[in-house]
Amino acid sequence: LDDIKQGSLGDCYLITSLGALAATPGGRKTLREMVSPGGEANSYKVTFTEFVRGLPGPKKSVVVDTWIPSSGGKFIYALKKKPISDASLKNIPLWPVIIEKAYASWKGELIPGKQGYDAIEGGHATQAISEMTGLPSASTRMSHFRSDEALLSAIKGSIERGDAITASSLYEAP
Repeated sequence: LDDIKQGSLGDCYLITSLGALAATPGGRKTLREMVSPGGEANSYKVTFTEFVRGLPGPKKSVVVDTWIPSSGGKFIYALKKKPISDASLKNIPLWPVIIEKAYASWKGELIPGKQGYDAIEGGHATQAISEMTGLPSASTRMSHFRSDEALLSAIKGSIERGDAITASSLYEAP
């Protein structure tokens, strides 16, 4: 969980989804299984599940290299502000940026007029978690709960089941 930091990209939904999965044993297993060697040196294959009308569809594998966007000697996206150096790379897990890069590559193929990282600016955690796990996911509005106790009980139940949980807010301009 400490490996993940949101950078200058508006993909908090994806970053929180990675964090939610990394926080559970089943989620960590899913993350390990979705990333494999890409066939060439310094490349990885990341497999997602397409959802069609809310149902799991075909698997989509994306191969990416280990080039990671940076500026001023520091990473700028999922490893925000971590320094780039041979010594520091030994201690920096690359899985968050590999998945983020593969997700951007995949979505760049699907969204007209968007390419690469621009294609993952803004989104929903439920969609990202489903595309990573291959399982449907759901969201519940806070207004659904009649009391703080009911909300806390629901969260506790989700934790006990080992669910991946995220929270988000919507900003509505005045």
